[in-house]
Amino acid sequence: MAAILLALVSGFLMSEEPSSKSSESEAKEIIRKAIGAYGGPEKVKKMACFTLKAKGAFVTNGQKSPYLLEAWFSFPSGRKAIYRFNDKQSEPLTQVLNADGGWETRSGISRELKENELAGMREAMYRFQVDTLLALVNDKSIRVSYIGEKEVNKQRTLVVKVQSNNHLDMLLYFDGLTGLQVKVEIRAADAAGNEVLLEYFLHDHKEFNSVRRPSKYVVFINGDKVEEFEVTDMEFPERIEEKVFRKP
Repeated sequence: MAAILLALVSGFLMSEEPSSKSSESEAKEIIRKAIGAYGGPEKVKKMACFTLKAKGAFVTNGQKSPYLLEAWFSFPSGRKAIYRFNDKQSEPLTQVLNADGGWETRSGISRELKENELAGMREAMYRFQVDTLLALVNDKSIRVSYIGEKEVNKQRTLVVKVQSNNHLDMLLYFDGLTGLQVKVEIRAADAAGNEVLLEYFLHDHKEFNSVRRPSKYVVFINGDKVEEFEVTDMEFPERIEEKVFRKP
């Protein structure tokens, strides 16, 4: 998912004014139910630091480019991802983010990320942090509001809007029965300044080391599928050593 935002985000769309207190209260009730569905606050808290392995594919004009992914996350700013493509002639692609900046390495050559790429990477980190849900009820800099019901894949969902200064607005869709998150919707701007609709569909929730998480993701841009992947392993260490996120 980070690769999608890294490629697209060059600016932020304006946020609307925060909603009423009653709307905020409804939204937080929905989020607390979701936290319970994922295992409760103590288990969800583990997501402040995690590693994952996944298999997936980027999709361009219907053609798939398969990859294997290994990634490390430590919020708020530590991220490392290694993509290994099935094309045997392709070298692994490594992306690293820390509090000082971001870098990309391929074929033994490293480069600093450009400003718009770095903005995309940081926005992806914020997206993952929102995905842990606890920040939505504890962080006062993040505003939430309930905006109503909507059907997603024949499911009744409850939609919560998430807003924070200097970040893109998000719509989170939660299953009306189970409380599980099933979709994320983001409107971003591409390099030309045109509005782009990103949709992430979350499927097949499973337990990874006692924390329930979606295991399959499908990503669309303006209605076209651009990526799909399945998480095959997820672990929650107490900490990840700082050297993992050092400049390559």
